[in-house]
Amino acid sequence: MIERIIKLPTLEKKIAIIQNEFSENMGIEAPLMTNAQGEVLDEFYEMPNGCICCSVKDDLVNTLELLIESKPEIEHIFIETNGLADPANIIKIFWLDDGLMSNLELNYTMGVIDAKNFAKNIEDSETCEALKKQLIHADKILINKVDLATTEEIENIISRINSFNPLVELKQTEYANADLDYLIETPEKIKNFTERYSESVGKAEKSEGELKIHSHTAHSAEISPSYIITEGILNLDNFEVLMGKLHWESEVPLLRCKGLFHARDCDEKLGQYLLQGVDDTFECRLIKPLLEDHTDFENKFLFVGKDIDAQGLKEKINSCC
Repeated sequence: MIERIIKLPTLEKKIAIIQNEFSENMGIEAPLMTNAQGEVLDEFYEMPNGCICCSVKDDLVNTLELLIESKPEIEHIFIETNGLADPANIIKIFWLDDGLMSNLELNYTMGVIDAKNFAKNIEDSETCEALKKQLIHADKILINKVDLATTEEIENIISRINSFNPLVELKQTEYANADLDYLIETPEKIKNFTERYSESVGKAEKSEGELKIHSHTAHSAEISPSYIITEGILNLDNFEVLMGKLHWESEVPLLRCKGLFHARDCDEKLGQYLLQGVDDTFECRLIKPLLEDHTDFENKFLFVGKDIDAQGLKEKINSCC
């Protein structure tokens, strides 16, 4: 996928690609980053189509800051990790580094799956935990090499992915051949995020005003997602305290959480908020202020973890109203 972007004849957007090498001596993807003489690039290099390429071996934050300083015209940055990376460690950088966040915003996390070898990798004791974490944290996944897999195998892959991450956006590809328009979140797509997210969380059903909690455990008795829908305006401070306890004090910590909810802040201002969390880090970000005559106060959440007490968690969220 990265190689295809590099080799596009023209780019309408100013794009940078950062490749995170396994080590100085084991940069598996490094051969992609070569000049006309075949020499591996150590610094930023602008391809003929305008794409900026570089590699990072140690400090991603410093690399990003240097990139922004030296190439302020950059509009989008793709960060490629190695195959065993824990995406949570990358995601946290964008939430915890205030200086970096003043210039950058994390749009989404993408995974690329080998359809031919997925079943073997998900059962391999050495790779399954890393793969599961990557599935859980992905917002988009390319199911690649579909030409080498049967229809039944692809259906099983989709089912397995959804058992960990039912909100993920899936796309089937050959040679990771995804359009750049799909890979880039345009301002229009970002603007409509709340609508798209609300629709996807709408898979959770309500019947006669009572919550139905769905736990997809067909393939994993340990890790499963749970939808929770509540009504009402939350107290933002109380809700953040609750999320802190779940992420920092729980014996069974959450692996990931997402949500759209309504809350009042410490100044009693009403707004719609986005909840995002990975491992021991979370954020509640204001999406838009709301007028006092706003009437729809449905809150939607997705929690992914081990042995989640969804009904008990729903009650704790309700106590934050």
